[in-house]
Parts: sequence; structure tokens; C-alpha cells
Amino acid sequence: MRLIFVAVLVNIALITNTVWAQETTQKPADIPIEAFAALPDFSSPKLSPNGEHVGFITSIQGKNAAFFQKLDGTEMLAAPSIEAANIKEFHWATDQRILLIYEFSFNRKQFTGLSTETRLAGVDRDGNNFKWIILPKKVRGYGQSKLHLEYPPAQLQHVIPSLLPHNPDEILVSLDSDQNGKWEIRRVNIHTGKFRQIRAEMRGIQEWTLGPDNGVRLATGYERSEFFGYISQGSGHWKKLEDYNWWKTYSIKGFSENSEIIFVAGPTEHGTQGLFTLNMNTGDIIEQLFAHPKVDVSDLIFAPHSKKVVGVTFIDDLPREFYFEEHLRQIHQNFSLAFPQQSVQLVDRSQTKPIYIFRVSSDKNPGAYYWFNVEKNQIGSIFPARKIIKPELMSTVKSVEIVASDDTIIPSYLTLPQNMNAHKLPTIIMPHGGPLGIRDTAEWDFWTQFIASRGYAVLQPNFRGSGGYGPAFQNEGYKEWGGKMQRDVVDATKWVIEQGISDPDRVCIIGASYGGYAALMGIIKDPDLYACAISVNGVTDIAALKRYDRNTIGGRAWIKSMGLKNTNDKIVSPFHQAEKILAPVLLLSSENDVRVPYKLSQKMHNRLKKLGKKSTFKIIQDGGHHMVTAQSRLTMLRETEKFLAEHIGQ
Repeated sequence: MRLIFVAVLVNIALITNTVWAQETTQKPADIPIEAFAALPDFSSPKLSPNGEHVGFITSIQGKNAAFFQKLDGTEMLAAPSIEAANIKEFHWATDQRILLIYEFSFNRKQFTGLSTETRLAGVDRDGNNFKWIILPKKVRGYGQSKLHLEYPPAQLQHVIPSLLPHNPDEILVSLDSDQNGKWEIRRVNIHTGKFRQIRAEMRGIQEWTLGPDNGVRLATGYERSEFFGYISQGSGHWKKLEDYNWWKTYSIKGFSENSEIIFVAGPTEHGTQGLFTLNMNTGDIIEQLFAHPKVDVSDLIFAPHSKKVVGVTFIDDLPREFYFEEHLRQIHQNFSLAFPQQSVQLVDRSQTKPIYIFRVSSDKNPGAYYWFNVEKNQIGSIFPARKIIKPELMSTVKSVEIVASDDTIIPSYLTLPQNMNAHKLPTIIMPHGGPLGIRDTAEWDFWTQFIASRGYAVLQPNFRGSGGYGPAFQNEGYKEWGGKMQRDVVDATKWVIEQGISDPDRVCIIGASYGGYAALMGIIKDPDLYACAISVNGVTDIAALKRYDRNTIGGRAWIKSMGLKNTNDKIVSPFHQAEKILAPVLLLSSENDVRVPYKLSQKMHNRLKKLGKKSTFKIIQDGGHHMVTAQSRLTMLRETEKFLAEHIGQ
């Protein structure tokens, strides 16, 4: 296979212009539904080491593809495409060699249900020498698939811990080559695929973390119902994490050049999680590097093309970056001056030139990418993430703090339709998925903005169990399905009604994954509060999902948090409480969802129909758990729009 010249992208652009017709949109309601459902036109840009070329992910026929061009936009080429696959990510191994990771859904005989898997390939920038880099140790049965037999059997997720910039012909790859749930690390030649094993697989280990010298420092994973790990100071001697007293309080974020000193997240005086340096042998905190009074530290920022820690990320309402290194802090600040009140994130940097790529986004801006030549102090636009979305037509997302019935503050986001009086609006309550450790933000979201463009208010409560607001807040959601987490959603609903924003007779609760569960439990536990419910890939039967999850890596650990403490699962499962449902229900489910099997929603629908309830069920062919294709999102939005218009529309 070879890289394809950009004529195909031109054709897609012509089709796009036909779909959108004339750009005469004046009101949000005029924006075509396809504009919201479309995948980003541009994402994940990466500079070639010499800074002369940029690669990025785009969408062709509703699936991800990779393109490469000069920084000035010329000489654009497309990576080889495979009908049954998305391109998950890519890397510049050198200025001439590109690594591609393809993602598939498989139905293997040895697994229960579908699995999501990847394959690693390499291709030269001029289109020559396409090669599948990793081949499995042995082929196990993989059932039916859409793949042609010329493609090698997939692995269970390739991870590239290091591109080895000082040895450009080789990379480190972590993978489970024989599908036994234990991962190894290989040093692989990117041209020939030949490798030697760096770390053999270990019982229960699915993730390896490297230090600044590319030595393996941390091994973590699940064994049946327990999460555990080992840590090394680089000498080859491994010690169990549980043998360190500090492990009960602090979580490892990264490693310093000093083998004894590690970066950890831990409690601050605010009750949030901050970043510290810690002596792993003594357990002593050396320095507090970052703390925020309201939200947790998120991730470390590493210097481009190295594992040196230079800053942290966190999310207040939007993603933010804080740099320890003065040079990068000044670069970030100088660039940010051109984009006040927006989120500015450093995406990439050339290895040999002072050229950086930044992403700029906000609640109304789905993202745009720019290059910044620090030496010349010049900024240039590369591409908007979604060129058809006009920020001036998007709705403002407002942060609100809602006081729950027990006086706990529930951080939430309220999105109001443009140019409408915020009084007695039809309203959508949208609890997020997860549930533990996940949170909503004010960032542009295609589902929320679409609903607001059609004249609905949207409230997204970060109920207890949500991440980012300190461990105490998150831990309060443990085994609170149908309990505290549900009550917080109810309290948020009552608040928006009491504010006069919502019409109490036109409130619908909708969500995906756990949010779909919360939507169904909302109309079960509070039938007078909600006029309808939409569940997308939602959990309908807790006991059934637990049985399914027992056969997955880590499943026996995370099912411990499901359900309501001291309560039989049937009491808090929509399937077993279906007779209490009075409101109309829309159930949408992806046939290839590897997280929540679509048959759970199908069974829920059949039970509702048998009970004489108003239920609509639609299987979506190809979207996965997160509706990752344009067609799946288009179906979801169309069904949402039709259902809401029928039950709470004007």
C-alpha cells in the first residue's frame, strides 16, 4: 500500500460544500445536523523532527484518516486506509518514516463479546515501504471479521512508550502479543519489524512506565479483583508498591532523573490533589510543585521529545497548563496573549527548530491549531478543528454551583440557547458517563451544543463521584448508583426549575453509558420530575453487566464500585424496575459496543414493550461505546431531535 495524493481530500471538501449548501446560516437552528455529527476536520497534529512537515488526523467518510503535508499546506498526502479500521494515532519516527496505529473491533473466540484491538504499521513519507511492524507470537482463533486475510491478526492495543529519538531506527513497543492479558516490551526496528524483548511479561501487568533514561521503572495492572504494581529504581530490582507506606496516600505521576525522587499526586491543604516530589525510600515530601484550591492536578507536561517534567495540566472549566520551566512558561504566555479567555494547550514542538504547535479552544470554539515561531515571534493558522462550526453561533456554557439537599456543592454547567429568554425553557438534564473519576467541563461538546441550537437549555451536573474535585468528593460516589449520585442529579434538576429557567412540565433526562443508567433511574425514582428519558449505550441491568465485566481485564476490580451499598442490584437496576416507568423512553445502542453489550438495551426495550410502556429502540451499526463515527453520531442526533420535539418541544 502507498500514501494517496490529496485529490481524495478535495473530493471530500466538494461533498462537504454540497451538504452544507450556502454558508448563509444566521441562526443556530439553521446549522445542519451533519455539522454537529461530523468528526473533526483536523486533530492531533504532530511536527516532523525537522519542523518542515506536519501530520494530522482528519475524517473521510465518517472515519479517521491521517494526512501529511508541508507546514505551508503544500504536498499533502494521505496514509493508507483500511475499510474496517480507524487510524487511532500516528508518530513521526524520523523525518522520512511514519508509524501508524490502526484500530479495529474484533469478535474473537477466546473473548466474551467484541474486543477493540490495534495494529502497528510503518510507511515512508513518500509512500514507499508500507509494512506491518508487529506480528503475533502465535495466531489464536479470531472468529469472523470484516478484515481481508492479507492483514495480520491484531494485537490487544499497541502502546509506544518511547520513540527513542537518539536511535531513530528503533522504538519501544508495549503489547500483549499472545492475547493472554500480560504485556511485554519490545525494542523494534521500524523498517524490518525485527525485535528483541526488553521486558518479559509479568503476571497481571498491563502497563509499563519509563523513566527519563527510557529505563522501565513502573509495572502496574490487574490480577482478578486487585490492582497492584511494582516499582524499580533502575537497578533491575523490583519492589511491590504495597510495601511502601506512602503508596496509600500518593499516586505516582512520573519519574525524575534522580532514581530516588518521583513525582506524585497527593492531598493539599485545599482537599484537592496537588503535585509533589517525594523520596520513594523515606516517604518524605520534598516539594509541593502545584496546588489549586478547587480542582485536582491532571497530568504532567513533559518537555517535547523527552521525559523531563516541565509542568502540569489541570481543568477549572477549561483545560489549563502551568509550567515550572521559565522558558516554556514565557512561550506559553506570549502565545496566549493573542487568545484571551480561551484555553491554550501546547501540542508539539520541532526537535531542531523553535517552532511550536498550539491548540486554542473554548466553550464556543471547538478548537483551532496554530504554529508559533518563537525566534521570529510569528503566529500562523494551520487549521480549525471543525471549519463548518462558527463560534459566534454557539451557545455560552456557564459554570454554576448548585447546593444539594445535604448542602454539598455540586459543580455544574448550564448551556442556554442563543437569543432566547432564559425563562421556562424546555430543558435537558445530562448526567455524564463513567461515573467515578469522570467529569463534565465547559469545553465545546457536539451533543450539548446541538441540543442547545434547537432551543433547549442543557444542565450537566458533576454529581458526587465525579473526578477532579478532590478524592473526598469522588469517593462519595463509591457504590452510590441510584443513591447519592442520583440524588445530586435530582437536586440539580429541582434547582434549574426553581430558578425559573426550566418549564417543569418539559424536562427530559438523557445520557450515555452511566449517564444512560441515570436517565432511566431518573424516570423510575422521580416520575413527576421528568417527562422523558434517552439512554445511549446505557447500563440497564447492573447484575448482567457485572457478569460480563468479570471476564475483562480489571473488571473484577471496578465492579466493586457498581450498585448501591447494602442493596440488592435488582432494586437499582432499570431492567428490574421497568414496571415503574411512566414516561416515554428512547434506547440507542451500538452493535459493536465493547463496553456495554447492546443486548442489555434490547432486553430493556422488550421488557418495556411487554409491560405496555412507550419505548423506542434503535441499534446503531458502527459507533462503539463512544459513538466514534460520523454516521453513528448523525443517527444519535437525529433520533434525539425527533424524540425531544415529540415529547417536550414547543
